[in-house]
Amino acid sequence: MLSQQTMTIIQSTAPVLAEHGVAITDRFYHLLFSAHPALKHIFNMSNQSEGTQKKALAQAVYSYAQHIDRLADLLPLVERIAHKHASLGILPEHYPIVGKYLIEAIQDVLQDAFTDEIKAAWVEGYQMLADILIAREEQIYSEKESELGGWRATREFIVKRKVAETALVSSFYLYPKDGQMPVSFQPGQYVGVYIQDDRLDYQEIRQYSLSARPELDHYRISVKREQFNSPEKPDGTISNFLHDHVQEGDIIRLAPPVGDFYLQKNSQKPVVLISGGIGCTPLVSMLEHLHATNSNRPITYIHGTLNSKTHAFKQHIESLELQMGNLNVINFYESEEDVGTGNQSGRIDLSRLVNNEYLHPEAEYYFCGPHPMMKSTYQQLKALGIPDQQIHYETFGPSKVL
Repeated sequence: MLSQQTMTIIQSTAPVLAEHGVAITDRFYHLLFSAHPALKHIFNMSNQSEGTQKKALAQAVYSYAQHIDRLADLLPLVERIAHKHASLGILPEHYPIVGKYLIEAIQDVLQDAFTDEIKAAWVEGYQMLADILIAREEQIYSEKESELGGWRATREFIVKRKVAETALVSSFYLYPKDGQMPVSFQPGQYVGVYIQDDRLDYQEIRQYSLSARPELDHYRISVKREQFNSPEKPDGTISNFLHDHVQEGDIIRLAPPVGDFYLQKNSQKPVVLISGGIGCTPLVSMLEHLHATNSNRPITYIHGTLNSKTHAFKQHIESLELQMGNLNVINFYESEEDVGTGNQSGRIDLSRLVNNEYLHPEAEYYFCGPHPMMKSTYQQLKALGIPDQQIHYETFGPSKVL
């Protein structure tokens, strides 16, 4: 444990980190990649170019400094980071490298304000955090390796089916090349997808939610082609690569399923699933699991998208609604022509559904989608009086604060 003096020193730097955090992380990544360019094969370079990873790291460093004397408050963030690192194959030997250049970056930005005393405190504080993450990540690696059908690092899977769900969304059905069963997972978790190809500058690793239920002989990921047609926001490198170049019969490598966002299967509380756009993928996995296990929990599925043509898994979810007497589906379509029975116009507005018998105040709420939709959903749930312990969400890409 850190001494009280060390914690006080680190905590005193929080306001400065809040002000200069992005400058520090920008400097950090410059130093890191200059000295160790091979690490570009692990980091998402698209997030680097957009600046989202720098902002996420700056927020994490600030949160650590702010809560250094209340580490229990940081456990959810630590758990999320550990699972993400496990999907990336982060190893103990990476931590001294990151620590060296993070401390150098802080010193370069703060200059004389980063005294020897503050530096010593941060070196000690970083090592403690590194030890916590290394231990948790090894636990995740060991658990996944020891489970039936499990493995460590990556495993080869064959794309046996590629199915267009909409004009922009395709599902990839992935079967282990060795013919053995893949390890099970919690509904809502994701896999790390490793793509290495001569047409790409680096090995690229992406996390995609598993969109089918567990306990099958294959995995399914459903990927939206990210096209923005904007110089400020480049198209998705790997989403477009998967759509354009990965075909049935191809082999890709996967890390085992991980993630801290998943259905609380032992709960008997009602379930409310809320998704926007391609954020439906982890929630479809949850819904399929509830159906396969004959759950009698009251379930509401709320989905928002532009129109019925952009609604991935629309017919599949409608079919489940017909089969499950405890499922109520509500769609929000921004295009008026799609509004009809069971559908609402505009973006997701929970205030219109407060009298719905399935929108239980004691329910477990799970949601995923674009960040503005998620922020709005969280605010709406809080306005309805839903406590945080009943709210669960997944952010695509670097973690963001709602």
